[in-house]
Amino acid sequence: MNNAPRYLVPSAFNPNEHLVLKDAAPPLEPYDHQRATWDGMTRHYLEAARPAGMVVLPTGGGKTIVAAHWLLRNVVAKGGRVLWLAPRRGLLRQAFATFKRLGNLAHPDKKKLDLIAVSGEGMKWSNVSPDHDVIFASVQYSVLENNRGFVQELLAQRSEPPFVVIDEAHHAVAPQTLSLLAELKRSGARLLGLTATPVRMDAQEERRLGALFDGAIIHQISRNTLSNLGILATPSTETVKTQVNVEKDMDPKELAHLARYGDLATTVLNRLGQHAHRNKLIVEQYVNHRTKYGPTIVFAADTLHAQTLVDEFRRGGVPDADYVDYSRKDAAEIAERYRRGELDVIVNVQMLTEGFDAPRTRTVFIARPTRSESLLVQMVGRAMRGPRAGGNEIAYLVTFLDTWSEFDVLSPEYALAGSAPLRRPSTRASPPRRWSWCRSSWCATPIDSCRAT
Repeated sequence: MNNAPRYLVPSAFNPNEHLVLKDAAPPLEPYDHQRATWDGMTRHYLEAARPAGMVVLPTGGGKTIVAAHWLLRNVVAKGGRVLWLAPRRGLLRQAFATFKRLGNLAHPDKKKLDLIAVSGEGMKWSNVSPDHDVIFASVQYSVLENNRGFVQELLAQRSEPPFVVIDEAHHAVAPQTLSLLAELKRSGARLLGLTATPVRMDAQEERRLGALFDGAIIHQISRNTLSNLGILATPSTETVKTQVNVEKDMDPKELAHLARYGDLATTVLNRLGQHAHRNKLIVEQYVNHRTKYGPTIVFAADTLHAQTLVDEFRRGGVPDADYVDYSRKDAAEIAERYRRGELDVIVNVQMLTEGFDAPRTRTVFIARPTRSESLLVQMVGRAMRGPRAGGNEIAYLVTFLDTWSEFDVLSPEYALAGSAPLRRPSTRASPPRRWSWCRSSWCATPIDSCRAT
């Protein structure tokens, strides 16, 4: 049964919600791995009274739903509050929407639920009152020097510290983020880290992350296991070499940007998006395999690239194609048309990576290069709903690979490696495993007995 929320591109997001709770039917039918995660969290935080831990579920495994469900039942309903930290606006809105959807789980213990999203865009830390039960906050905004005082203010508002969730927890080793979380932990706040990917970092960063979360993996399950269960699709990766050498046209300023930030300047992405041969190749790839690919999401470099691709698709015999980005007032309507099956192809710029669920999506075209692991994981995840989640047996992940020498572009295989098979957690009651490294794979082997080299 599909228990994934059907998020749409938000058209009118209210960052400060007051909900009146009521008796309601269960909002979802959980999968076994989600129940197992709840049981693990109960043993970890309530029975063993442990202060910190991580949940490792692949994209599509329902990390946000799992955490929100347990927190509403076991923290918010008991009079506690939650601080949900995330690195990007889309993730904050997704979590906000999930708590709003599942809010009645806190009933009848609570009669109302107050949610606020703090990111510097509208709501600020000064808008948070003692009545807010769940605070969703941007990590980048929260670690600003001018905002660091919010921790003490937050702690002073209620007698108990909040339960703190860190989405994409494998990036929590950034110095300012680590300092913020350590401060919250010292205050007595419990920490829950959520991640879909393994920790790809050096030994020193790994030790810092292990110390922050006490080395505890509360529950984990691999992508392969969920694929075998039909919850996730089986990925099929394809690479189309464009033979386009982008770097030869880069000027000194663009090369300096690449060297400093490890990513492409917007001017480079703009030129790439306007490459006529490359755009024609993208459309021809879809047209030549249209029956196989079916409903497809294309990730474009920028708005002009998205518009150009849509024109090319329509000229190429795909009239039911359109695009969305944050500048379009009708973006939510277009996204809904795609979800209903009225569009075959939807091209997007940064919008459909998070908070958008269209299980019918069979194929993802990655038409923009990226070095962002989290962005890549989100793009791949848009096609990963399996048949039990209303999706497909196979997800086609098509990368359009340009010629690079200095820019080390990431591939879907890299993202999928983050969900490589893990050792199945023991069903016996035991202390949470500690993490360590086994070559390049995430490993649940107890740290004292790991023989990795």
